[in-house]
Amino acid sequence: MIARSSNPDGAAHLDILNWFNYLAFDVIGDLAFGAPFGMLSSGADMAEVRASPESQPIYAPAIEILNRRGEVSATLGIMPWLRPLAKYFPDPFFSKGLEAVDNLAGIAVARVKARLENPPPTHRKDLLQRLMEGRDEKGNPLGREELTAEALTQLIAGSDTTSNSSCALLYYVVRTPGVLKKLQEELDAKLPADIDVPTFEMVRDLPYLSAVVNETLRFHSTSGIGLPRQIPPMPKKACGTRIITSLQGQFSAFLLIRSIIRRRFGARMRMSSIRSGGSG
Repeated sequence: MIARSSNPDGAAHLDILNWFNYLAFDVIGDLAFGAPFGMLSSGADMAEVRASPESQPIYAPAIEILNRRGEVSATLGIMPWLRPLAKYFPDPFFSKGLEAVDNLAGIAVARVKARLENPPPTHRKDLLQRLMEGRDEKGNPLGREELTAEALTQLIAGSDTTSNSSCALLYYVVRTPGVLKKLQEELDAKLPADIDVPTFEMVRDLPYLSAVVNETLRFHSTSGIGLPRQIPPMPKKACGTRIITSLQGQFSAFLLIRSIIRRRFGARMRMSSIRSGGSG
């Protein structure tokens, strides 16, 4: 890329988020279904989609589908009264979003079909294999629909959250003075020089790496909306606000974590954020 670059500075410019997306999807595919999606090798966002196991496959951009599905699902989750009407709205936000919901399910259908027809070596146990070994409350194995639902959960839970957090981590590490150098020193001191990809056991107890990861997740919450919680029995007022305990409530993890740290560390946290280039 540098050799082909036409930029005046002679550097190669690229959108690293795309490559983090490719990496996350391929890792999820490998861990959950025994084979990656092939996005890293092709450098493209493309995945097989099937409406049913017997239907003909089509190919669609999986990352775009996941993003559209997340946006419309979040909107309808916050305003559930719109669900019966959403498919009639002329705004493509809703029409394309609902189409993405079906297409994401179709990706899960295709991955389960491919996995069942082409199992990995017996010594390789992926997540789908563990689910296939499981039994329900009656002792019966999970059916294809249940396996597909679990596969869909893997796609939703582990892909864009991983890629967005990884991209945010890289951004803050290179943007904050001194962090990259200190992180590199810790990794060089603890990891063998001949290891290209360290194991989890090699990195799980590295204090500065853990601090970098945790601080990234504090600054850049993986979930942009409030997470629902059932309000337990409590006094009718909290912090001067009347609370109805029979309802569900939501809170923003982004605001909650920063609020807790502010109360605990006060001005020291704010000054630390200013020195690190962050926004308190």
